[in-house]
Amino acid sequence: MIHYSERPLVHEFLLFEFAIRALEQDFSLLSSFKMHKLYAHMLEPLVKSLREEHARCKKLLANKGIRLEQFIKVDAYFCDIRFATMGEDVMIRYANQALKMAVEELLLKKLKNESLFP
Repeated sequence: MIHYSERPLVHEFLLFEFAIRALEQDFSLLSSFKMHKLYAHMLEPLVKSLREEHARCKKLLANKGIRLEQFIKVDAYFCDIRFATMGEDVMIRYANQALKMAVEELLLKKLKNESLFP
């Protein structure tokens, strides 16, 4: 079971997970851009920062006996995410659009903090 006080950490971990996945997928498309070296240079510090935060969250969750097991696409609007905890697996349903908006918000906040954009 995931305790109520642990839910924000789980949510933060998921946002970092999805942000990293999205940027890695976008990174593979950068080579088709005319100025791909510039964009890659701008995104590398952001991805590095996200990976560090992701590792921090993952370690905190591991200390609490929680780990990500599986993503399950329910339909075009929802996905289930299964976490293994001590004793039982927990399934959490997320709205895809809400996750997308939260990841975009996280990335914009990180970009401003990294001083890449004013």
